Amino acid sequence: MQRLLLHHFIPTLSFTRQYRYPTTFLQYLRNQPEPQHTQLSNGVNVVTMQTEGCKACVGIFADIGSRYELEFENGIAHLFEHIVFKTTKCTSRVNMRRKINDLGIKLHAFTTREMVGYYAYCLPENVGDAITILSECVINNALADNDICCEKLTIYEEIIKQDTDPKSLVFDYLHSTAFQGTGLANTVLGTTRNLYNIDRALTSQYLLRIMHPCRFCLCAVGAVCHEPIVQLASNFLCWSVPSTCTETLYRYTGSDVRYRNDAMPKAYVAYALEGPAFSNIDTVFMDLAATLIGGWDKTQIGDQNHGVSVARRASLGDFCDSYKSFNIKYKDTSLWGVQFISSTLQLEDMIYTLQDSLLGICTIVTEGELERAKEQLKSKLLYENSTCYGAAKDLATHMLFNSCQWQAIPDRLAFIDKISMEDFKSTLYDYIYNKCPVISAVGPTEGLPDYIRIRGGQYWLRL
Repeated sequence: MQRLLLHHFIPTLSFTRQYRYPTTFLQYLRNQPEPQHTQLSNGVNVVTMQTEGCKACVGIFADIGSRYELEFENGIAHLFEHIVFKTTKCTSRVNMRRKINDLGIKLHAFTTREMVGYYAYCLPENVGDAITILSECVINNALADNDICCEKLTIYEEIIKQDTDPKSLVFDYLHSTAFQGTGLANTVLGTTRNLYNIDRALTSQYLLRIMHPCRFCLCAVGAVCHEPIVQLASNFLCWSVPSTCTETLYRYTGSDVRYRNDAMPKAYVAYALEGPAFSNIDTVFMDLAATLIGGWDKTQIGDQNHGVSVARRASLGDFCDSYKSFNIKYKDTSLWGVQFISSTLQLEDMIYTLQDSLLGICTIVTEGELERAKEQLKSKLLYENSTCYGAAKDLATHMLFNSCQWQAIPDRLAFIDKISMEDFKSTLYDYIYNKCPVISAVGPTEGLPDYIRIRGGQYWLRL
């Protein structure tokens, strides 16, 4: 039977791709269409990528966020996210909702410290209507007083909820101490004092100052065509402002902040170091290092046979309940580190175990650990770009933060495969070894060592 199958099975040629299948995965990726990019006369970037399927994702992404807010404005970008799909200058709230429901469009929005996004899932034949709705909501929003008042109550509840969530609170504290005195220290939600004072006039003043065309990118992924979308963008995203697009600087400060609350059962700690900018090629090395450290909690298997040294030592010594690495990237810097949950008596052991493991990946990491991290990082990259929204956000981020330069997924995978042990160690050495960390801690933090001692653990005395 096997001989019969082998004798008669002859792969056929695909008329659309001109290769025999089954084919390798990299060949399939390289056959995907390249994104098309056009910059309008006012500076708005329009980028599309046509993929196979029966749906599309269209979004307006902008280099706007809490980083660009003044102290008394902190929280306006998040407030605008809540009211963006309500009332416009041309359409009432009820009619806007009826129009969205009739077309079957699903609208979403997000706000971060450095980026905002307003995007829609729709059928291919409704892409034009989706762009019309998005542009009308973002550019010609009415900023209705009723919408602002209603959403201020919702945001107030979000602030109260986040203040009681130590996992979110520890990262706000981490940014406030790492970038103290700069815009990156601002929280996304803002403060309750600012929220009380925000009104239509202040919101309009902020939007007039920050909404420069060069900060915007219209991105569409799915069953879309480039030329009609460029024409629609020329019609609806054609505003201009007399002022120039200004940038805000950052300043990294090695320091720590601790909020001691002995009523909490566990301490939440974030330990980070300054990393490269988003456009820097060293970001791939830092992503690889974060993947190598990975994450672990007590629900997983952990013993002397665990493949990750941090998880192995933490589980055997019962140093923490869980930990997870992170790499928070911005256009000109990043925060790379580990967040963990531990009891107050084990904080010192966990900090020194973590530091020893971080210095270890600069000097004594093995080939097996590096290869495992490469495979996991490639899987993560493919997963993040597997959906229309993931691909659209990836395109927009590169357009806004990487000088409109986008690297194809096969090229990124090939670059990861080519990373050598020597290059990996030397790059990590530059960013980790003998560098000033930032630490934020919430909970029973009495057992956390002094910052001077933690700073002294960032290097080894080797003979």
